[in-house]
Amino acid sequence: MTGLGATLEMIRDCMVIVAGPILIVIMIVTLRRLVPLLIDLHQLSREMTTALKSFQEMSAELEDTIVSARALTDAISETHRKSMEPVMRNVEEMTRELNLASRQLADAVDEGVQFSRSTVRQATFYRDKIFRPLIEAASLWSGARAVLKALPTGRFRRLKRSRKERSK
Repeated sequence: MTGLGATLEMIRDCMVIVAGPILIVIMIVTLRRLVPLLIDLHQLSREMTTALKSFQEMSAELEDTIVSARALTDAISETHRKSMEPVMRNVEEMTRELNLASRQLADAVDEGVQFSRSTVRQATFYRDKIFRPLIEAASLWSGARAVLKALPTGRFRRLKRSRKERSK
């Protein structure tokens, strides 16, 4: 028996000497039931102590792992920030320049549209004010020539011939 069992047996022996037979019977029954329970409790206590130590070691390892994971996460974040900031600045600058160029292009297109409208208005004006009357005059002249050709020979033809003869 273990140290606890031996102590309990010694107590039992003392009780046998001091107490009577009824007490001895009660003591024996109690010890028979109590000793295995106390031994199991002692063994369970040892197992719990071992498990607690193992749990503490695992907890320390887990804590180290968490610290390492945090450090790794911080390092990745810092690396990401350092590598992405210049790229983001370049993208922002390119976007700014692209927006400026597109505004300038839109302004140039607007200017071209206004110039085209102005040119069309001026062309329409010249067409209406100058070329239509010239076309009408040319049409009138060709109509007058056609009328002159259609007239029978007479006074108008003679005038025409006499002018030709004079010019010779």
